Amino acid sequence: MDSLRDPSPAGDQEVGTRKFELLARRRFDASGYPALRRLTCHCDGKRLFIRGSVPNYYHKQLAQSSLADLGEEVEIVNETLVEGRPTLPEVRHSAQPQL
Repeated sequence: MDSLRDPSPAGDQEVGTRKFELLARRRFDASGYPALRRLTCHCDGKRLFIRGSVPNYYHKQLAQSSLADLGEEVEIVNETLVEGRPTLPEVRHSAQPQL
């Protein structure tokens, strides 16, 4: 599917980690979701970290699922923060019940 899926040359970890970062970037950019385009990825050779913030848990899950097939080669660590507003209004109770 992706040309970057080919294994990196033996002994060249930097090329391998960069491969996963570029692949993640391409997928986020092609997603059609601006929230995913703002995310960043960093690979330490064994783990691919997704970082940044999104407005809701749906976008956080989309980011992770778009990289799910890479889980066979690296561990996906989703450190994305959800910074959206609560969807339910705050409920306020009066001190005295109204009759």
